[in-house]
Amino acid sequence: MHRSPKYKRKAWRRTKPTAPGFRLPWSSSLRASDDSSDRLTRKESIVFAAIIIAVLVGAFFLFNALTSWGSEQKREEYLERLRANYSLSETQVAAIRKIEAEYHGTGGVFFRPSHNYDEETSHRITISQQMPPDAAVRFLADQKGQSPTIGRSRH
Repeated sequence: MHRSPKYKRKAWRRTKPTAPGFRLPWSSSLRASDDSSDRLTRKESIVFAAIIIAVLVGAFFLFNALTSWGSEQKREEYLERLRANYSLSETQVAAIRKIEAEYHGTGGVFFRPSHNYDEETSHRITISQQMPPDAAVRFLADQKGQSPTIGRSRH
């Protein structure tokens, strides 16, 4: 009588556990066999590690460059809103741009300075000093209420 393949005995079941080279099928190992030709050489593993490190460092700098570029774009949009809302001249916008660049730094995620409340307040006052007096008063009042017209867009 012939048994179905379901009942066939596995080769590992016929081998004694004390036989040399015995390995259960579910015991995984990094090496598929005892042959050293399957393993990476020292030089290959160093090159492989260097490639991985180079990719990670490149991704870090690319991400930082993209966030810096994005924050620069947002800063320019903010300056355009200030120009439109407070009728600023080119020289005033250039002075505010310089103040913003000094205060916020490069704008990258990892190299962004943190500021406390007093520093933020003095920053707003410094910006308002570059504006005409009536616009400066409106600017500071808008900043206290965080007006959506000059703040970040909500959509």
